[in-house]
Amino acid sequence: LRFFVRVCTAMNSTVGIQNAMKRVLETTVSIEEECCRLERSLIERYGEEIASEEKKVSDLRGRHQRLQTSADDVMARLFSVEDQLEFLQSEHQKEGVDCTAAVAKQDDTLAGIQQACQQLQNIIEIKDNPERQMPVPPLTFNLMNFEVCKEENEIWASTPFYSHPYGYKMCLRVFSNGFSDGFGTHVSAYVAILPGEFDDLLTWPFCGVVTFQLLNQRKDRGHVIHTVNFDIPENIAYRLKPDPNKVVDPAQATGWGCHSLAAHASLPAEGYFSETEYLKNDTLQFRVSSVRVYNLHH
Repeated sequence: LRFFVRVCTAMNSTVGIQNAMKRVLETTVSIEEECCRLERSLIERYGEEIASEEKKVSDLRGRHQRLQTSADDVMARLFSVEDQLEFLQSEHQKEGVDCTAAVAKQDDTLAGIQQACQQLQNIIEIKDNPERQMPVPPLTFNLMNFEVCKEENEIWASTPFYSHPYGYKMCLRVFSNGFSDGFGTHVSAYVAILPGEFDDLLTWPFCGVVTFQLLNQRKDRGHVIHTVNFDIPENIAYRLKPDPNKVVDPAQATGWGCHSLAAHASLPAEGYFSETEYLKNDTLQFRVSSVRVYNLHH
């Protein structure tokens, strides 16, 4: 009996499960029908918009494909141009052509031409304006307050002058208390070349002879004469073209000349009947008598 009861209970459970499964199946069918109905409704409502968007997507894909093709073509042309540039550069290197150096050289040449034109303009202005005429030898300069200059080891420089009209710019530099071998015992004098307005029109290095004198102020004879030869290898550094961009104080310019031009003891007159008197009223007189240029070429 108990077994029979268990069998009946199991059968009733099976029937319940079958009924539940039937209800689930019916519900599933109902859901599928509802989904189909909603899909039809969505298609009817948004079908045109979906088709339009699908067409836009298709168009965008087509444009992307065309752009990709164009980009590939541009890259291919770019690679071709790079290959051509590399070939041209290699050809230029083979021929020894340096474009950068050539351009820089042209710029330097143009700058030189412009500077030369400016100097030619200066020449024209000087010719038209007598007040701007250039001092050229013979010229006389006075070194005053000699004793003070000697005691304080000062360097005196003359006003600048020119070797000839539109020529080399120079000055005379004097060490009252001497320099190098003449220090403390002699007067030393040197000729220095300065940056000039016409340097680009001249030949360098400078080659010539400058003659100057320490004047005897008692009689017109017995002058101390010295000739500076700017034509020897030892003074090549003093004959080069000065830097036009460098401002040079004539008193600080380097020059070539004589360490022992005149002894301090010989400068004043030795008595009333003395034939020489180089130091008078605490003043020395110098005369640049001539400048002879060997390489004159305009």
